[in-house]
Amino acid sequence: QLQEIIAQALSTGKMVRGEVDLPRRKRLLDVSAVVLSLESGPGCLAVAYDVTDLRRLEKMRREFVSNVSHELKTPLTSIQAYADTLLNGGLEDDDSSRMFVERIVEQSERLSLLIQDLLRLAKIESEPEAYRLEPCDAGAIAATAVQDHQAIADKRQVQLELIPAEGPLTVIADADGLRTILNNLVINALSYTPSGGRVTLGVRRSGVRVLFEVQDTGVGIAKEHQSRVFERFYRVNKSRARSVGGTGLGLAIVRHLVEVMQGEITLESELGTGSTFRVWIPTPPPTGP
Repeated sequence: QLQEIIAQALSTGKMVRGEVDLPRRKRLLDVSAVVLSLESGPGCLAVAYDVTDLRRLEKMRREFVSNVSHELKTPLTSIQAYADTLLNGGLEDDDSSRMFVERIVEQSERLSLLIQDLLRLAKIESEPEAYRLEPCDAGAIAATAVQDHQAIADKRQVQLELIPAEGPLTVIADADGLRTILNNLVINALSYTPSGGRVTLGVRRSGVRVLFEVQDTGVGIAKEHQSRVFERFYRVNKSRARSVGGTGLGLAIVRHLVEVMQGEITLESELGTGSTFRVWIPTPPPTGP
């Protein structure tokens, strides 16, 4: 590819530009070649720019726009269909009309959640300084996350349990952001754990950080999908993911918030056995002499 660019520049006498793919190194180069008049004869100067990351970002942007359009279109199509049915005679049938209105409300709520998550994700990416990192009670925030989702767990017949730390633990984090992290992880675990299963949220000290561990006995995630679950709108099983609700942005929000708090997140999962998400958040630096 490089030889072709240089040969074309030498034959035409004009600047030629093209891309050179390096599959072994998984890099993409943007090459510009121009003819030089040298004392020893004609020559060619080629300048190469590594545009691998740029092309990757462009691809991500295109996929994001496509995914957002699709995710917005799904509830809007349902709302329009139910509304048209009502206008075309459905209002006369009391039982059916009530069911259609309930579906419209359900889809509008889903649309609202999607827009809220998109705005939240945009804020995290564009305004990380808006989050105040200060000492927070890790145990109290974890306990609240379990209490807030106990009713959902009971309804789905899933055992939800908190494994508290042995003593008080303090982290340097944005309190609301940390709540969002734990809430999203607990909701995700409950959504993919069948009846009779178990979800635990553990909190413990891990060196100079605090470890939050959300473990479930759910369906698990295959190895080939584990590196992509934190991408926006990425779903391992799209039909199943939509049936359990959610916007497809929960884990992406978790990852970005963890980065804002200078923490770390990992996933360990086995298909058919369950998943474990681990989040490490820094503790305050030691005080004293």
